[in-house]
Amino acid sequence: MSTPPESSSMSSLMNDQGILSDAESNDVPGTDTLTNCSQIEEEWMDHSGSEYECDDEWVTRPCSPLRAGALPLELWWGIFKIIDDPRALLACGYTCVAFRDAVRRVVYGRAAQWIDRGMAKMQLAADPTGGYFFERLWFWSHCFLSWMSTFPIPSPRLRFLWISGPQTLQTTTHTLSLRFQTRLALSRLTTITHLELSHVHFSSFSDFARMVCALPNLATLKLDGVIVDDRGSSALQGAYFARDLRLKKLEIRNCAFGESHPIWNLLTAPSLSDSLKHIDIKSYATDSQRALQEIIVPSVELFSPNLVQLTTLRLLGWNLSCGDIRNTVCRNALSRSPAGLITTIEIDYCCDHAPPHLNEWRSLFSALDDTVTAGEFSCLRTITVSFWADHPLDVDSVRTLLSSQSHSSKWTAAFAMSSMVFEPETVHETHSVSLEGSQKTEVVAEECIEGITLCIVMGYPYGSYKVTVRYTPRQST
Repeated sequence: MSTPPESSSMSSLMNDQGILSDAESNDVPGTDTLTNCSQIEEEWMDHSGSEYECDDEWVTRPCSPLRAGALPLELWWGIFKIIDDPRALLACGYTCVAFRDAVRRVVYGRAAQWIDRGMAKMQLAADPTGGYFFERLWFWSHCFLSWMSTFPIPSPRLRFLWISGPQTLQTTTHTLSLRFQTRLALSRLTTITHLELSHVHFSSFSDFARMVCALPNLATLKLDGVIVDDRGSSALQGAYFARDLRLKKLEIRNCAFGESHPIWNLLTAPSLSDSLKHIDIKSYATDSQRALQEIIVPSVELFSPNLVQLTTLRLLGWNLSCGDIRNTVCRNALSRSPAGLITTIEIDYCCDHAPPHLNEWRSLFSALDDTVTAGEFSCLRTITVSFWADHPLDVDSVRTLLSSQSHSSKWTAAFAMSSMVFEPETVHETHSVSLEGSQKTEVVAEECIEGITLCIVMGYPYGSYKVTVRYTPRQST
């Protein structure tokens, strides 16, 4: 009876005196190493579910160098790349220093591999381990459901899932709707912490919420150009499927939801009060009306009872032109924000004109005056307003401009300018301004609970020149 090819190859390998002569344990593959690999595999099995934390244990474990006379590393490299058992591949990393480095390159190379949305299923099929080491996957929305029904095992390293529809919203025809079996399959992807939905259409808020809530360990949710049909929806406080949603960050880009859209009911998921810390709302729109629809603050009623851990609310209008539209964005953001929870207001006004539009920036202070004094910002500690420019700023002109700015009596009684800082260092100059003595510009002594930092960014804050004006509340007497 002939010996199977696999046995013949292994037998010849183990009896090759050029490889195994005078070999010590862990020098080159041999009987002892195979035994060790078996033990390592058992260790992996014992950790069931903790593979990601243990995958790289072999990186720091002591290994012997590859002895002279062994097979060339290039041959082993080719073998490692076709091993279809991920645990066996990892076990090879315990064998020797050379194997450890080679296996690490294979594993890290696959982990960092960019999975194109149109080729994801093909790339998964071509990978010997079935995508075991992939950290991110990107699918077209119409391919996602078929992947969920055919993907054999979830990768223990899979962290990022990106589902994308057509880039032009007018051509969005595929509606993503998940049946119970698909949501059940999603719930088994326990390693996914980041989900991005780009130009995806949902027929109802319920479909959207059930998909998001199906991922049990989701920490970051990004929505880009997502459409959710404006149909009746209810809050999620009592929804059984939403009880474990514990997002830490929510990012919304180019979504014209408006203030009353049902999408904001996602913020009523019961566990978000203990987890959600950051909300980013971004718009790349150049049309002012579109930008106003996209840069919107959720209803103030959602913040106090539901988002007590929120620390940052950022509103970013990258392509807003200088002028009244920026003042309107600031007024809307400040008037709709949860005033009693805001501790810091940061406004970045970015201008690429030559000369810089300082007068437009100056008009922003009137909008700031009107809205802040009209609200109940009882915990407000700091207001900073920055002007970014691509061209140099004249220090004296800026100081004269701001000193001529008139404020309401209510603002003057509540706030004082504490500093004016110019950057870069070539023109760096710090001006401490006091209207009625330094003791009047101290931060209010009464401490409030840790609140929310409201950031409003208009334009791209990457200019070479910057001036920052800082206001602090006057100390009550």
